[in-house]
Amino acid sequence: FLRYARPVTLNLSEVDLQDLVDNLAREAREEAAPAGVAIEVRGTFPRIVADEALVRQAIRNLLMNAIEAFPPSGPAASARGPEAVSRRVIVHGEPQTEPQGGVRLVVEDNGLGIAKENLPRIFTPFFTTKERGTGLGLALVQKTAVVHDGQVEVLSDPGRGTAFALILPARPRAP
Repeated sequence: FLRYARPVTLNLSEVDLQDLVDNLAREAREEAAPAGVAIEVRGTFPRIVADEALVRQAIRNLLMNAIEAFPPSGPAASARGPEAVSRRVIVHGEPQTEPQGGVRLVVEDNGLGIAKENLPRIFTPFFTTKERGTGLGLALVQKTAVVHDGQVEVLSDPGRGTAFALILPARPRAP
């Protein structure tokens, strides 16, 4: 709660997004394995100037949400056989070609998706559909994007999955 509520003073430095994403994906794979979720990293992640701790937490929040987007696994899930769709999360990086440069970082899953009636509220602090959620993860992702002069976009298809795009400039404007 305090992390969301307190004003943000950016601690800017050059961030190697490729290294950051690779490390987060490796950590997330350990948490995703028991749920049978595979994590892939694709694309190009350029260096940017940002607050590395905030960007790391935002990407981690997106990864954890994607992993949690799948129904619990168990004997029923494995009994579906090879025709069942594999559980996957893809982190895709795409350098932006606009004058300010930057990155479009997409975290996509083929999980349950977000119900249409919940989409308008997902960035609202304390809104959650999870039994044990705080409702701050996506609010922090959005706050991180905003303080870096970026944005977050979401596309979700209930029953088919969700994609969150974290769009960050090469460097935030001066405060």
